[in-house]
Amino acid sequence: MPRNRLLADALYRARLIERWGTGTLRIVRERETAGMPHPEFLIEMGMFIVRFRGRPEGSLEDRIPTRKRQVIAYVMEHGAINRSQYQALSGLRARQAAEDLAALVREGLLVRKGKGPAIEYVLAEINPGS
Repeated sequence: MPRNRLLADALYRARLIERWGTGTLRIVRERETAGMPHPEFLIEMGMFIVRFRGRPEGSLEDRIPTRKRQVIAYVMEHGAINRSQYQALSGLRARQAAEDLAALVREGLLVRKGKGPAIEYVLAEINPGS
């Protein structure tokens, strides 16, 4: 239950929250996916506290495949990448390069922009409030 019902109702009407309590479940799922320990949920002195501990198991390099790291690094440096640039970077054939880029879009890491031969991929915006 929300502590401040008026504030929670205003946030709900503004579509900034879906319903009460769904954020805590999302936090737990995302940390599990990242290989991190569950957060601690506490009530101390009348306040709801979420305590995050630990780092992901293994290094970033262990958790993200090499090809994904390459494309993300390229996009971070150059702002965007197209399929032919990714083919040259990775040494893949056109079909596999297109499948890799589509997978990165499905995973929410990249966003596809443009149409036809002008299609390029840019980093997705990270929105921690969603």
